[in-house]
Amino acid sequence: MVTFHRVLPAELRAQYPLPGLCVTPQELRWYLEFFQQSFSCGSLRHCAEQMQNNTTLGKPLLAITFDDAQEDNFRFAKEVLDAFDMRATFFVPTCSVETGEPLWHDRVGFSLMLVSKMHKDGAKELLEELNPALKVLKPGASLEPTHLKEVMASLKSLSDSDRQRWMSKLEE
Repeated sequence: MVTFHRVLPAELRAQYPLPGLCVTPQELRWYLEFFQQSFSCGSLRHCAEQMQNNTTLGKPLLAITFDDAQEDNFRFAKEVLDAFDMRATFFVPTCSVETGEPLWHDRVGFSLMLVSKMHKDGAKELLEELNPALKVLKPGASLEPTHLKEVMASLKSLSDSDRQRWMSKLEE
């Protein structure tokens, strides 16, 4: 199984705080071309049915999935998938759909982008207040784009309620 999150044109990807979660439509096209040559590709259901019925077509199976149901998956990934006549599975986080709130990692990413643009003293004070929960930054250190991956990993280790409290303070 291969999983994608975001599919954004280069100009939108450059504005997104978590570029490691993105591929451009051109990169997706490259991946799908490679996958099509090397694997029997399809949705998770299609691959599971082929395995269950033992009807694989000689090539190894590869399920293509998209997490988080971002609108760009429909706008940009679908067109590329259609060009290859490929199907994929799209996972939809229903809690985000119900609340209309961005996913937590996007909330944190965009908030940290803003913090990194704040006046150094204000950003430093905020990060010193928030850092004990994460233990990512050394005392007095400023936030750099390279810290984002560490911050995200630390946030994943927190309970939902602690992560929500941390994010609310950051967004505030």
